[in-house]
Amino acid sequence: MAQIRDATQDDVEQVYDLLAARRRAAFGSSELTRDEVASDFRRLGADRWVATDAGRVTAYAHLTSTHHFVHAAVDPDVGNALLDRIDERAHERGFGDLEVTVVAEDGALRALAMQR
Repeated sequence: MAQIRDATQDDVEQVYDLLAARRRAAFGSSELTRDEVASDFRRLGADRWVATDAGRVTAYAHLTSTHHFVHAAVDPDVGNALLDRIDERAHERGFGDLEVTVVAEDGALRALAMQR
């Protein structure tokens, strides 16, 4: 069973692997770099979470102060749990709306977004 926790700098490598794999699955390639992910983790004003299973990151999400969020999950149930965490935190921060960019090629995120 996956456990959701706050993401830390120690998660950068596995988060990069997850996000790059999602982009390759959706687009056939990924131009994302490890440095971009590491830099993003140093940005203030964002909440970040990972889901781990047996020590491996299986899902990631972050919510910025501009109401935008990023989401990637291997398992749809874990993905939904992360979306619940995003919704809960957005409510705590007083956000009235959220924004995510979903492309047709990212079937997994598109399916989760359509359920909401």
